[in-house]
Amino acid sequence: MPVLKKARRHKASVTEEVIIEAYGQFKSCASYLEQIIKQKYGLKINRMKINSLLKQEGLAMNEPKKWHKKKMQKNILILAR
Repeated sequence: MPVLKKARRHKASVTEEVIIEAYGQFKSCASYLEQIIKQKYGLKINRMKINSLLKQEGLAMNEPKKWHKKKMQKNILILAR
């Protein structure tokens, strides 16, 4: 009787090497690296995956200023009632 394999996509281990190589050559942010990798290598890699890998390698940093919570305006509360 035939046995079915699990349906899933195969992870490419080459992507980590490609990302680090492209960063070493171009020294740009994840959004630009996404476009460069797509044109040069023909690979579609998500910007968030590129950024997380660069953070793991110590090549990118968190931006804490973008993480603060904004205060609600009183005008919005009045209009919502």
